[in-house]
Amino acid sequence: AAPAEGSGAGTGLDLADLAEQQTEDASAPRKLAIGEIRAPAESDARGAVLEALSARSEVEIVGYEDVKMAGKNLGVDPHSARGRTRITEELGVFAWVVGEVSARHEASLRLVTGDGRTLATMRVRADDGPALEAAIRDSLWSALGRFVSDAAAREHALNVQKKLAVKKQQIRLDALERQKELALERE
Repeated sequence: AAPAEGSGAGTGLDLADLAEQQTEDASAPRKLAIGEIRAPAESDARGAVLEALSARSEVEIVGYEDVKMAGKNLGVDPHSARGRTRITEELGVFAWVVGEVSARHEASLRLVTGDGRTLATMRVRADDGPALEAAIRDSLWSALGRFVSDAAAREHALNVQKKLAVKKQQIRLDALERQKELALERE
């Protein structure tokens, strides 16, 4: 399976923010709804998304039956933009996971707000359906979690800072090595 690619808005955290946020959030889990995931009949991408998110204590999954019932009660289609907006308000949904899966075992999943704004996108591909579902389960939270969970956002920001520090250190070591070589050449 190819590695998942995730993109989205930045976390907006800097080191000063991280220093202030040393304790774990005590807030209630954010509600996520799994919306329409267009896929071939044999695909269980929806199940893979559900399994990946259900394993996280930071989120509460709004059941598909609840989404359908809210849509019916409100007189809206849960798959339409208007329907998502109304259901989001009614059920207190933070965001929706929606997407597409192709017959070539490529998935594009988006985390969207009730009004349809995309918070993040994840793309993954694999050699077959079961491998695609495993790739979704394995990479969904790392790709989308930082846009849902404050703790995951802090962890992501720290990891970015660590990678930048390692890169900066390597650049300095490379420059020192070049300076040593130049000094030896001058002798």
